[in-house]
Amino acid sequence: MKRSTVSAFVLVAAIFAFPTDGQAPANFDAEVELLRIDLRGERSNVVLKNMSLSGTEPNAFWPLYEEYQGEAQKIWDERIELIKDYASVYPDVSEAQADNMITKSFDLDQKMDKLRKTYYGKFKAALSAKTAARFMQIDRRINNVMELQIANSIPLAK
Repeated sequence: MKRSTVSAFVLVAAIFAFPTDGQAPANFDAEVELLRIDLRGERSNVVLKNMSLSGTEPNAFWPLYEEYQGEAQKIWDERIELIKDYASVYPDVSEAQADNMITKSFDLDQKMDKLRKTYYGKFKAALSAKTAARFMQIDRRINNVMELQIANSIPLAK
């Protein structure tokens, strides 16, 4: 990945960094939306540079990509809400809240896995298994970087 792309992903940590009182900043939603716009463009650039699409492949790929990203964004929105919920009670997270939040996190992971499996089938049908696998690898790498940045900025439950 290029340095500018990595820099955009590093911004994720700054957005999700917890202030000492545990409350999300007042402009949190606006910052997340700006970050989302920036990352969407960076993500598309990374995908474009690594997919090596040729011939009619772009015509089949990009509409599916946009559809997939729209669905994935809904899951990310849920994850952001979960992080905001955690921030609103941190550091005084009760046993019930901890259990509920981690269960929601597991549910979101399952939703994302299901979405990936569904769209792998769609990409494979429209392109080829190797091309679909390449996209899923790229997408997974991008998400792993983002999730690592976010995880590193969220304090552990006390």
